[in-house]
Amino acid sequence: MLRTVCLALSCSLTTVLHAQSETELPLGMEPLAEENQPQVTGEGGLGMAVNRGNTESESLNAKLKLTFEHGRWKHQFVVDARKTSENEMTIGERYLFTEKTDYNLSERTYAFGAFRYDDDRFSGFEYQSSLTAGIGWHLIDSDKTRFDLEVGAGHKESKLETGLVDEETIGRFGEHFETQLTDTTRITQDLLVESGSDQTTSEFNTALNVAMNSHLALQLSFGIKHNSNPPAGLEDTDSVSSINLIYNFGNH
Repeated sequence: MLRTVCLALSCSLTTVLHAQSETELPLGMEPLAEENQPQVTGEGGLGMAVNRGNTESESLNAKLKLTFEHGRWKHQFVVDARKTSENEMTIGERYLFTEKTDYNLSERTYAFGAFRYDDDRFSGFEYQSSLTAGIGWHLIDSDKTRFDLEVGAGHKESKLETGLVDEETIGRFGEHFETQLTDTTRITQDLLVESGSDQTTSEFNTALNVAMNSHLALQLSFGIKHNSNPPAGLEDTDSVSSINLIYNFGNH
């Protein structure tokens, strides 16, 4: 079922973009000039916390983000892994993969397609995956500040640890904000909401990055995840705070 929906959404998005390229855009949605030089940027982060005393706990998180831009197209891949143990027992483990493709329709408007696979081993689910498509707007796009909003729809599949698979149509709302406070300090904020008839999941992440040089930065981050209808016996909200060392690479 998910594979069929994936193909349908991909074909629909391709058709829309092809038609867009062959027709004249309305006033206020003038086409962009194509850029021939591709841009590749990315960042890798690693963080670890160790507590010793009455309670012995360890947490490790690693993240890799890669962005490829060429002309109207932008592709972003994110891999995020987190593991927490207490008294030599694992109490938290999550692996997240996302891929998102944007196609700029104008200076302020873009179409997108997104895939998300979330393997949170202490959430009551074996995995949750979604495929969505929609439209977004660059509400603020200056040298120091960027603010994007997007809405869309798609399909979500959730497999419980019992083996039961739930499939539903969802709506998607996304928000991204970042601003350069000083030459060395940057704040980012992301919100994602996926809502269907069975459950609504929302995730909010914010981070403060302080650059130490052109490639290395120290990052303080906080994230919170909420599920309106979690499996029986589990909390509906999880949060995590971390300190990470970030390495930036690519064509800046």
